[in-house]
Amino acid sequence: MSENQDVTECLMRLMRSIRRCPSGRNHHSHGSIRLLRILEKCDGQNSRELAEKMDIRPSSLTELMNKLEMDEAILRVRDENDLRMIRVSLLDNGRRMLEEFNRNRKQELGNFAACLSEQEKQNFCMICNKMIGEAEKLSRDENSL
Repeated sequence: MSENQDVTECLMRLMRSIRRCPSGRNHHSHGSIRLLRILEKCDGQNSRELAEKMDIRPSSLTELMNKLEMDEAILRVRDENDLRMIRVSLLDNGRRMLEEFNRNRKQELGNFAACLSEQEKQNFCMICNKMIGEAEKLSRDENSL
């Protein structure tokens, strides 16, 4: 196995480990939190736009929205101009859910970093930034074709 594959494999294992780690978070899925984040940035989008942004089937989005609506995190309203369209808005409870998730996530990630020395943290950040730069460069090159 080449050195590049070892680095990539290690990075992927780290990401999987972080995702699988038990946490104090509430019962909301990654998809629910992702939907709330999108609504936080672009409130009032229609469900078709949301399904496209999330790259999920409309039926899966409906399932997410049903749960979030039951928790009073979002509100679905028919568009006044086009009654076939449903607009989705973030409610105060949804904002609180996001704040709680972000607080818990920040603490979790801090716990992961606690095992590293200050020098290791600096080195890790430098390496990640270098890899991010390369990924962005590859993305730009791909988009320019």
